[in-house]
Amino acid sequence: DLREGTSALYRESLVNLARIKGYVEAYIRSHDVFGLPEAARLLDEVAAGFRVLALDQAEECVLQVQQFLQPPDFVRVRTDLALAGRFADAIAAVEY
Repeated sequence: DLREGTSALYRESLVNLARIKGYVEAYIRSHDVFGLPEAARLLDEVAAGFRVLALDQAEECVLQVQQFLQPPDFVRVRTDLALAGRFADAIAAVEY
């Protein structure tokens, strides 16, 4: 049923966002770059879910966050606390 499918997409997006936050936290704490490509892939999945749900604004926000995750922009997150805060705010906005 449509309601179950919609709920499943939202749940999967929340799981993916939690994993993304874990990869980003590992990068900020220990400069572990190995999870960043996976985080970008998961953001693509979240965007696809929003596309299916016809949530165009949310999809665009996720795609912008995904672009930011690429070097050289994301490298600054480790040293610029304000930038890290804005990234965290963007992820929180997507969650809501």
